[in-house]
Amino acid sequence: MAKAALAQFEVDNAGSISKTDINYYKTVFLGEIVSASTLAPPGAEVDTSLRCRKRPERKQCHGLIRVQLQEDPVELRWWCPVCGDSGTINSWKGIPWKKSHIRTSDDHQTDDLCEIHLSFKDFQLLRQISILDEDAVRVVKNAIKVNDGMLLLGRADAIDSLIGYIAFEVNHESKYRRQLILERLFDKICSVLKCHW
Repeated sequence: MAKAALAQFEVDNAGSISKTDINYYKTVFLGEIVSASTLAPPGAEVDTSLRCRKRPERKQCHGLIRVQLQEDPVELRWWCPVCGDSGTINSWKGIPWKKSHIRTSDDHQTDDLCEIHLSFKDFQLLRQISILDEDAVRVVKNAIKVNDGMLLLGRADAIDSLIGYIAFEVNHESKYRRQLILERLFDKICSVLKCHW
């Protein structure tokens, strides 16, 4: 089991690291795990939308990373249920990837949090949209697997940004059938967001 302390990696205030850093891809991967883990309540095992990065027998593992935030000792556990790759992360507090502030008892902050339930099919369609800004990418990457689909979690402004990119995709889609499916996805997310405006 790999152990990592994210504090050892150099990140700026925006959570960016240099692509020339030899640990760049590892740091990004661990940062995404921190984002997914700290959105969930402590103790809960959460299926994320993060793909395993291992390549057993030189083939890409098709597993999705599962995470759990522990309070005692304070650490994040992650593992791939398909290939068995796993690890623990400590010393993540204070880094830009930490998302536990999104789930808060503060009424003002809670009102701004959106939860959008999508079917697996709709979520796969959303993942195919390649042009997204940083906020929209985080919403997609931080999705949590639930019984019958995926749950998107994010602030209303980040979801609004995501909607803009879906609209862009609709307007530039040449295949009529896919355009209709994208329009339905756009309408579904818009209808949830309206109650937050």
